[in-house]
Amino acid sequence: MAKTILHKKPRAKPGEIKKWLLNNKAHDGDSCLEWPFAKNKAGYGNCKWAGGYKNAHRVMCELIHGKPPTPDHEAAHLCGRGDSGCVNPRHLCWASKSENNHQKTEHGTQLRGSKQPTSKLKRSEVVRIRSLKGVKSYREIGKMFSISPQQVCKIILRQGWGWLD
Repeated sequence: MAKTILHKKPRAKPGEIKKWLLNNKAHDGDSCLEWPFAKNKAGYGNCKWAGGYKNAHRVMCELIHGKPPTPDHEAAHLCGRGDSGCVNPRHLCWASKSENNHQKTEHGTQLRGSKQPTSKLKRSEVVRIRSLKGVKSYREIGKMFSISPQQVCKIILRQGWGWLD
């Protein structure tokens, strides 16, 4: 699991997270129910649960719907507001990775390009890299943008940032 960076929130007292989750398990409102504790850099609720750190929406989904059908299933947000810390039980369901990614694309919340926390490039830099095809070598372009020649090749062939015109 990648290192999680938490947003500053008041530290939960022992047992407070479990109590909050169990109290809100029966929440039946239509609007999003925002996670009141720590969130990761992407805005998703984060909590210590069953001996480790987990995404709060995944814990809530498991409390409501039971264990995921397969270990590869993800807790998907039907509301598209997981990045706002939504843990409304009515907004959560188990979905395959491809189903969840499809929903994220429909909601406009798919982390693409510079929205990804690990992205080294901005949209304008990708456009510039593509404009240098045939002008400079992949190695030269990579040095200009501090990326590998292989990554330059993927960008030019649209295997990376393929959605960007």
